[in-house]
Amino acid sequence: MNLSNFAKAFSKGMVPMKNRICVTAILLALILMPALPRVSFAEDDDATLRFYVENVAYVFARNYLFNTEADFSFKARTILRTTDYRGVLKKIDTGSYAVYYKGGRLHSVDSLDSVAAGEVPLPDSFLFREPWKTDYSYYFFPNDTGAGRLAIGFELEGAGRDSLPNGFFNINRDDFYPQALFLHSRNVGGYKRLSNTYYFKRLGKILLPERFEKFAVQTAFLGRRYTRYIVEFYDYLIE
Repeated sequence: MNLSNFAKAFSKGMVPMKNRICVTAILLALILMPALPRVSFAEDDDATLRFYVENVAYVFARNYLFNTEADFSFKARTILRTTDYRGVLKKIDTGSYAVYYKGGRLHSVDSLDSVAAGEVPLPDSFLFREPWKTDYSYYFFPNDTGAGRLAIGFELEGAGRDSLPNGFFNINRDDFYPQALFLHSRNVGGYKRLSNTYYFKRLGKILLPERFEKFAVQTAFLGRRYTRYIVEFYDYLIE
């Protein structure tokens, strides 16, 4: 007897008394049973991810050096490597600079290498796209071992997924300080592929940039041209 026929027979009193007692007992148990929480691993992960992402955003906003109003200086070395469209290394240029900030604003930049001055400039800003300020979908990686470093991936979903970079960031699991950020885009700004990687270090509670890397691929009829731009930060002095 299928479920529909059984229900009709039960309502008409055609089910044996013994079976009717069993069914009634089961229905009462279901009615009186407290509601089970509607929890899934995805929902639990979402709550955990929100916890980490919100704390990373808070730490970065308060402690990243270029978000403060401090007086400080540092030195930076720039390196630019380019190939021709056959992928053969064509040129390596460098630059070296002393950079001064007052009240959190750029005050002056001095070139430390007169030969390379202006060939490989510093980036326009030491700020960058912060993924925690965008409505990304976040996820953990399945190979997470529970050690001190935690990687969190992010990507856009839907029709606009190619409009912004995707990537991941590494953080200290215990205090939420970012350690590295990787952004990757395709078919943007004339580039077939474009990636930006940012590495950080700590000085007490202050978060400092340690190294920025930009890697770009341009395509043409003759092949592909590769560009790598690196900025290395050192000799920080913070007043």
